[in-house]
Amino acid sequence: MSGARVQRIQDRIRDEGLDALVLYKPVNTYYASGFTSLDTARPNSYTRPIVVVLTPERGTLVVPLLDDEPAREMSWIGDIRSYLKPPPFESGQELIAEFLSEQGARRIGVEQDYISLRVMDDLRRRLPNIEFAPAAHIIESLRLIKDAQEIEYLREASRLTDVAMKTSIDAMIAGRSEIEVEAEGIRAIRLSNGNGGLNHQTAMIDAMAIILGGARGSMPHEFSSYRPFEDGDLTWHCWLISSWGYWSENVRSLVLGETNAIHQRMLDAARVSFELGKEQVRPGNEVRNVFAAVQGHIQKQAPDGTMLISRSGHGSGLEYHEPPFVEATDTTVLEPGMVLTVEPGVFLPGVGGATYSDTLVVTENGHETLTQYPIEGSRN
Repeated sequence: MSGARVQRIQDRIRDEGLDALVLYKPVNTYYASGFTSLDTARPNSYTRPIVVVLTPERGTLVVPLLDDEPAREMSWIGDIRSYLKPPPFESGQELIAEFLSEQGARRIGVEQDYISLRVMDDLRRRLPNIEFAPAAHIIESLRLIKDAQEIEYLREASRLTDVAMKTSIDAMIAGRSEIEVEAEGIRAIRLSNGNGGLNHQTAMIDAMAIILGGARGSMPHEFSSYRPFEDGDLTWHCWLISSWGYWSENVRSLVLGETNAIHQRMLDAARVSFELGKEQVRPGNEVRNVFAAVQGHIQKQAPDGTMLISRSGHGSGLEYHEPPFVEATDTTVLEPGMVLTVEPGVFLPGVGGATYSDTLVVTENGHETLTQYPIEGSRN
């Protein structure tokens, strides 16, 4: 798998007429090298560069010295170059320029959506004859189709979302806060036994949750709060969990206690549009048709005043929001190995929200739903 992935990238470098491709974006360095660490998994906290440089024939992984040993254990790129002297940015750039100079590389592909002017100016200073070409599409297009190992990581992440979902829904009682319920789900996934056949040498699991109840549920990007649940709350539980860097999403809505007419109408509209959208996930279909199926039903059946949103799902993998995007303008044709969510939402300001999401992988004959927790309408 690893050798084949590198070869695919190198073939694209050659096809694009590039001498080299320099990858700075952490998820892309992980994708290309198989190595990740706190520096790449928590890029906002650590600033030492970890960079992959590939030519059509060669490649190197540049890491700080403290990552040298794990890089040699994990990476399928054999040429590991590590730096120690401060400042780390200068040391890392020196090794990158050294490799590019050795390879005689002049036309360099870069991730134009990520690379900074500081990085480009520094490389130009070190290598005055190089030129940069936008090449983010190379990795982005390859990452669209997941291989067998990536899908196994997504299966495990999906299993963990089901564990978290069951735990948080079971923990939801009147008087207990959203954040307390979230904490129960986090604890459950950290202590979950059985790993879907994966040999986890480390607990490389990350998690994000949104647990909302009552009127707060109409704000889909809010955080779980210390607000206590109340009888009659329309609630939704969103779990995003990654296994070895691959993210799965699972969202379920239900009422705590008795359901009123407006809540039931919102739940019904969200649930039916959810199923209609999933029916559109099949090879050969365009992503925008998934959106049309979801939003078409919501517009007809949701209560007046419902906030209409421009996206009803997204790709999922090394980023929990990545292409393709389930929206009206995305003409991506679905292919086996693509992974995406179907995620309708009925958000009514002042009342709350009803939303569902599953993570699906496109197969030769349709799709497989990776997240398995059942749909619930209410819980007493």
